[in-house]
Amino acid sequence: MAIKDLLPPAPPPPTPASERPAGITCETYTRGEGKRCVHYANNGACLHETGFMCVEWLKVNGPKPSLPTPPVAIAPKSEAPIIDIDQLRGFTTDDIESFKVRGLEVLLRSETYGDLWLVPAYTGQPRTEITPEHAATLARVMSTFPGSHIVSFHQTKNPSPTLSAQSAPSRSAHEKPASQLQPPLEV
Repeated sequence: MAIKDLLPPAPPPPTPASERPAGITCETYTRGEGKRCVHYANNGACLHETGFMCVEWLKVNGPKPSLPTPPVAIAPKSEAPIIDIDQLRGFTTDDIESFKVRGLEVLLRSETYGDLWLVPAYTGQPRTEITPEHAATLARVMSTFPGSHIVSFHQTKNPSPTLSAQSAPSRSAHEKPASQLQPPLEV
């Protein structure tokens, strides 16, 4: 047996344009049964060595060819500007601190989200609360994505006490709080 007998037969040559059915423009089209190309496979695949998808199938079923995209000019890199965090938030750190010092709690009522309390620090009460810092964070995120808006606002659990309360050392039963200590004796 010769090696040429082991190789598959050479594919037939493409059908000349004058003998193709009307509207067929594929250069590798080779007439098979009826109008169908011998290279056509299921779902528009093309078995020809230069093809991937059947050109004729794509003309009828596939996406329309897109227009070439115009070249985009890339702006030269410049040094990053200094960003004022207060400008990004819309209010200053002093504004936040002033709100906290006053100990204000503001009830915001919304038809969409219900009651929302703006608080200087989370209290753990069974209500929806937000601090000015977190409100500023939400405002910044929404400004980063123009057209976005909050669609839901709820807490999954009550927030834990503040970090300072968590990190405070626990007192044993014989220790007294600082407010109950007597002032030192003067000699």
